[in-house]
Amino acid sequence: MSCRLCNGPVELVAPMSALPPVDSFFKNPVVLERIPADLYLCSDCGHVQLQDVISPEMLFRDYLFHTSDNPELVAHFEHYALDLKRFNPRFVVEIGSNDGTLLKMLNTRILGVDPSSVARESAIPVINDFFTNDVAQKIVREHGKPNLIIANHVFAHADDISEIVMGIKNLLARDGVFVFEAAYLHDLLDNGYYDTVYHEHLSYHSVDPLIPFFERHGLELFSVQHNLCKGGSIRGFVQHTSGARNQKWYLMNFEKQTIADTRRKFLQFNTRLQHIRDSVSGIGRAIGYGASASGMSMMFHTLLRDKIEFLVDDDPRRQGLFGDGLKVKNPEALYASDLPIVILATRYTQQIMDKHPASRSRFVPLVPVMNIERDGACWYG
Repeated sequence: MSCRLCNGPVELVAPMSALPPVDSFFKNPVVLERIPADLYLCSDCGHVQLQDVISPEMLFRDYLFHTSDNPELVAHFEHYALDLKRFNPRFVVEIGSNDGTLLKMLNTRILGVDPSSVARESAIPVINDFFTNDVAQKIVREHGKPNLIIANHVFAHADDISEIVMGIKNLLARDGVFVFEAAYLHDLLDNGYYDTVYHEHLSYHSVDPLIPFFERHGLELFSVQHNLCKGGSIRGFVQHTSGARNQKWYLMNFEKQTIADTRRKFLQFNTRLQHIRDSVSGIGRAIGYGASASGMSMMFHTLLRDKIEFLVDDDPRRQGLFGDGLKVKNPEALYASDLPIVILATRYTQQIMDKHPASRSRFVPLVPVMNIERDGACWYG
């Protein structure tokens, strides 16, 4: 095993539950293989990652999530688009464009790159494939070089990040900027976001490991912002080495966690997860509320899978399907049963309890409600 960023040695820091592909739903009760989702820390650069990889063809071709369905994410992208306009985008390529919500806000020449059926059906020009260096060269030949490339919560999905970054370097105009958002490792650790640990998320980014990684590819991480999207994310700004921008001031104080600090945080992270597992160990049969990828991963990490009778979810696209062999029903099914209801969609605990006051006494939050309120947070996935 070696680090995805620097090829250094890695150490196990969080033994998590083995998971199937948590965003895979079927018309029949299919049960897929469960694959380890343990977290590893690079002893050289401090990057945190999964080592077990599921084929991206399985994870991303048949994708249920539509950006435009999430009002919080749309609002986040509206502010994001305003920020991007300072780079005077002439031609923009988005890696992982989904239904094109952000690209359409930029009012310039656009092109998406995304392998999913959602992208194929979107009303924007799109290359319906995974982004690689070969795809980058195809774009240059057919469309020219963009002066803005964006990738939002997809940069962490790639096993071979070097291939992605090589493509970005070859695609990006000399005066261009690559902007990416990724969930921030230290928010995950400080807040116990266990539901974000699943196979779509192969990397859990922090700032320090990314600086030398981009440098090795002839690129420069020149600025970083922190925001509340996904409970805490970083937005990184990258240019060609020796680019025109001089905004490296953020390196001084943005992050001071050493590898030893990260190890200590993981000890606390593991202890808190075990506390949650202990708190629900006495539950018998139950209903699971929340069948998104994060809800499904929470079900496994808290060792509740074998206790769940069926799932309910507010998303009509999931209703009637099966996730890991469990039927996903409309929340109305709650009222035909007297089983306890475990809230797997932990980020929406308060909203779910308020929406179903008649069942309030049956709800089992997996974390205290007071810690779920995340003002301004942009949640999705």
